[in-house]
Amino acid sequence: MTPEVNNASERSARDGQELFGHISSPQTLDQYLSSTYSPESIKYRRYKRILSDLFPVHAGNVLELGAGAGDLSLFCMSLFPENRYFISELSIKHLEKHAGRTAEFFKVDVSKAKLLEVEAEHIPFEDKFFSVVLIKAAVHHFENPARSFGEIHRVLKQGGSTVH
Repeated sequence: MTPEVNNASERSARDGQELFGHISSPQTLDQYLSSTYSPESIKYRRYKRILSDLFPVHAGNVLELGAGAGDLSLFCMSLFPENRYFISELSIKHLEKHAGRTAEFFKVDVSKAKLLEVEAEHIPFEDKFFSVVLIKAAVHHFENPARSFGEIHRVLKQGGSTVH
């Protein structure tokens, strides 16, 4: 019998995750960061262009949902250090294990970000708290996408941006 996929089973799988990137070609964290965020990489150029176009320099509070190793938030922190970053993952164990190495890669101080264990269906912040919500390759992990997007809209300031 196949186990049910829900936030608990996803969290358990994340707790032991050591490989990153696409499932057909998994990589170590260092390999993933180098291939995704080297200046020659098409992903790097796309991320930088999209973020520069959509991301206000001083957004204020920024939330990333389903952050994995925190790479998108920490990349943003290297570009827009003025903001307050809240990096969330279903598994805090996974995030804490990998965020330090990711911060070293981007030459930023991970202690300036708040690392959180958050289910997208229950975001523990007040209404209109965030100016930007980041989601990278995580929507398919949301147990209840409709409820998750309701929560995102609730915590997003009017005129705020969701980058996914």
